[in-house]
Amino acid sequence: MYDYPHPQTLPVLDALAEAFGIRRIMWGSDYSPSLEFVSFRQTLASLDRWTRLNNADDKAAVMGQTLMKLIAESRMGQTR
Repeated sequence: MYDYPHPQTLPVLDALAEAFGIRRIMWGSDYSPSLEFVSFRQTLASLDRWTRLNNADDKAAVMGQTLMKLIAESRMGQTR
């Protein structure tokens, strides 16, 4: 297990989830500034340290389900 490199970001993530809801947050794997300082595996491990993502459904939403839902809704809107 990797050490979470930036624990001071956890309150920011909590504030974002509180303000916008967990289902409106999406994880991006190619955020360049992050990858300049930590490995790809560390960015994934950091999600497990974020206490609001202890729920498997919330983690799945952040890791891709929200994006897939938005894409599907966008495609539905294009066919109307």
